[in-house]
Amino acid sequence: AMHTGIPCVITHVDFLWSCRESHLLRRDFSVCGGDKAACRACYPDITDSNWPLFDARRHRLLTLLARGYSTHHCPSSILERQVKTLGAPPECVRMFPHGVPDDLPAKRQSKTPARGLRLGFIGRWNRIKGIEVFLRAMALLTDRTDITAALYGEQESWSKDAYGQDMLKLASGITGVKIMGKFDPADIHRIHGQIDAL
Repeated sequence: AMHTGIPCVITHVDFLWSCRESHLLRRDFSVCGGDKAACRACYPDITDSNWPLFDARRHRLLTLLARGYSTHHCPSSILERQVKTLGAPPECVRMFPHGVPDDLPAKRQSKTPARGLRLGFIGRWNRIKGIEVFLRAMALLTDRTDITAALYGEQESWSKDAYGQDMLKLASGITGVKIMGKFDPADIHRIHGQIDAL
């Protein structure tokens, strides 16, 4: 499509452009330093002698893609910097914080009245999103204060990891936690109107 002049748009998710694991964490879920040695450890299938060639070709491919897409949608300033550093023209890069449309704050939406504090989680139910920390905090808070949590999104059905099922069990046993499931992205304004903090 790029070679024939058809405009291509990419929405970046996670850190697939800079991290084989996509989330800047090591395979044991400890925080990665992001240096070449740490990156090298995630490619055990590339031999030491082949690593320089592999690394150079990977960088060349990413540079080609950065310049080839007509529009980059980035969910964070980190990814915005990465694609610009790789050569994407600044006018082709747009940042939507956390993937939320940039017109959301301007809409000055009114909140649906509620008695207590309403928290929300929107995303995939996987280890890197922090849902376990959120749920364990809710388990402590619900007995002490008037607080509720609405969980939007779903487990990664393609993953063989039982983590999502474990989180579903945990969430189901906590008073004040509501499992809302998937939603139409067009409803994001309505959903934000029903929670006080995301």
